[in-house]
Amino acid sequence: MTLTSQEVNYLIWRYFQEVGLELSAYALDDETKIHELDELYKNKIPIGSLVNFIQKGILYTMKEGEVLESKSSLHEFAKELNLLSSIKHTNTEIVPPSTNTTDNNSCFTRVLKSLFTYPSSMHSSFNPSSEKVLAWGERKSKSVICVINDQSQIKIDVEHYVIENEKGNDITLVSWSRLGDSLLTCCENGEIRMWEADGKIKMVLHNHASPIVHVSWSPDSRSFLTLDSDNVVIIWDSFTGKARQVLDAGLKDRVLGLDTVWIDESKVVVPGLKNSIHIFQVSEKEPVGTLYGHSNTITSLAYYKELHLLASGSDDNDIRIWRSNSLNSAQLLQGHTQPILSLDWLPTNEKFKNPDLSKLVILISTSMDGSIRVWDVYKGDTVMFSLNENGVPFVCSKISPDKTKIVTGDLDGSIKIWSINYQSLEQFLSEHKLDASNTGTNIQSIECVAEYEPNTSKKEEPDENDILIDDDVDEKQQSGNDLEDDKQIFITSLSWNKNGSLLSVSYSNIDSVVIKVDQL
Repeated sequence: MTLTSQEVNYLIWRYFQEVGLELSAYALDDETKIHELDELYKNKIPIGSLVNFIQKGILYTMKEGEVLESKSSLHEFAKELNLLSSIKHTNTEIVPPSTNTTDNNSCFTRVLKSLFTYPSSMHSSFNPSSEKVLAWGERKSKSVICVINDQSQIKIDVEHYVIENEKGNDITLVSWSRLGDSLLTCCENGEIRMWEADGKIKMVLHNHASPIVHVSWSPDSRSFLTLDSDNVVIIWDSFTGKARQVLDAGLKDRVLGLDTVWIDESKVVVPGLKNSIHIFQVSEKEPVGTLYGHSNTITSLAYYKELHLLASGSDDNDIRIWRSNSLNSAQLLQGHTQPILSLDWLPTNEKFKNPDLSKLVILISTSMDGSIRVWDVYKGDTVMFSLNENGVPFVCSKISPDKTKIVTGDLDGSIKIWSINYQSLEQFLSEHKLDASNTGTNIQSIECVAEYEPNTSKKEEPDENDILIDDDVDEKQQSGNDLEDDKQIFITSLSWNKNGSLLSVSYSNIDSVVIKVDQL
């Protein structure tokens, strides 16, 4: 297989367009007339092909050298070459975290224990205005608001009254308003109820006909958005309960996206058809802008208000950065080999002391490939990187409110907490400066500082300071504490409390837990 020079030019021309370099694309086309190949290739060559070719070429060259050195057969070479092993065989040097500390135990990963347990749950959420108030959803249309004290707990049950034995009556999602004065509980049948913080019912909403998969509140909490599994988006007035806007993509056989984000009180970003991203003005039927670039489901969105930058992650393994004044992506971040789980902007302007470095735009991402990456967005470089032990995939992740820690969940239900060391990162960036001569040769690592392993065989024996939530004894005896062989546990949600001292982990098929992490 060979490539002609014109085909190489075509890939470069396409790359220029994908990353928003319109002038470069125009200049190349003006000299080569490369657009003439577009009719032939535009529907056959996927987005990101040039970078994909280069990455695979690097891997092939590395493996070819190993084959020649070890005199292995090409058949053995082909068996070894896969995306997961390519992460481990990268030629990037991982710089270990700084050891300049007086804490003799800092090099060990701390093993965490649960503060208390609560029943198996699909979703939980800490109140953003109170560090000790947690809400979670259970089966049989029941939700709980719990106030956590030092040696006890106060529980308020709130329920959706549905027909007994009716299918689809589990609580799939709970969400506090940004002010913490209202709680939404979403039932599997699509019903939504809004409650006051003390458990009093405020309103019942019936417009959805399928499970809610995502809720997002506007910055002022005057509106909230709900997205269901049939790709129906509804924007509600949180005071009247009226639907301000209904967006139905008309596609029910696949999920278009799992995330939305508010730009301001009147503009919202939602997934669209053909893996696009729509920007809607509230109450307007048509989007004010549509962004194309991804080739699969949109999984994560993050907006940087001060710089008007939008980050989007997808099942196509790519991260794209968009500017507010362009419909073309300004940057393409590639390196993950599995779908993107989460994206968050890091506040370097607050954390870095060096005024020059504080101007850097830094993004952190997690992926199902079991890796965490921190990116210099403008340069497109990975500046921090860590891979989960043995390459075990992540299934969920959540950054702490102060953005100094990020928690990840594995397939087996184990939890890891990673430290984002801004001082170490700033020192590293200051020393290496990431210029063209050393970019990609050194990367700072992200340290795993704590782990939690769920007890899947029996209920944990509480410490003397543990808080236990006593639910119906007969129900617990009927379900049993031992995990049935045919039931696999899953982490269904993660939630940090206001100051990042407590972490709620919701599990299916075993008790959920709240973990104390304030001394990390």
